[in-house]
Amino acid sequence: MTGTRFAWWGDDEATKALCAFHRELNGETADKAGRAALRRARTPQEAALVPVVGVLRRAIRDKQIKISDDDIDTAAILVAEIGTDWQQPQMTGRASTDAPTEEIADIPDEAAPSSNLAHGGPDRRGFSHLARCFAERLAVPNSNGKPASPERVRLLLSTEDAAEFLRLLRALLDLLDRTAPLTAVIETTRRWSRQGQRAETRAAIARPYYELVAPALLKKE
Repeated sequence: MTGTRFAWWGDDEATKALCAFHRELNGETADKAGRAALRRARTPQEAALVPVVGVLRRAIRDKQIKISDDDIDTAAILVAEIGTDWQQPQMTGRASTDAPTEEIADIPDEAAPSSNLAHGGPDRRGFSHLARCFAERLAVPNSNGKPASPERVRLLLSTEDAAEFLRLLRALLDLLDRTAPLTAVIETTRRWSRQGQRAETRAAIARPYYELVAPALLKKE
């Protein structure tokens, strides 16, 4: 697995680029016009026409990180939607100087080195840590005490269309006070656009989410 990297996760420089772009759109000197334009964008193609996306694209290209243009444009839309990074993921600790690979491949959870688990921490090279982080946010009520309902989460996770997933996700982020785990949301959306990864991604989020909301569901019965 040497030289293999996730698109947004598993490479410190990709994570840093996302966090820096989030500060660009939501920090003290935020580009409010750029953020508003991205929030109006309905598709990655429309987001590509927003000048501020060039900041994220340049950061990715300068570091020679292998991420597609559509993935960058989609990420920019979601960064604009997330006002507060709910739980900034830990850096992976992997060297960021790996030579870029020809293909972007995901590392199965079971394939990660055992050294990642030596101190009882999560497998940060696998997707399961991000999935649980996203599931935990979905299970937490917003500022008005309203959680994302199981029906709404099921609607999101049941769609097979990547564009519809993005639309439903943006509406859900609005319900969650625009507060969500930045990298987890963006990596989930990237995986959703890959049909071969969709079923695994769906299960990785659904299982911990329904486990977390089970007590509330039982009270209703």
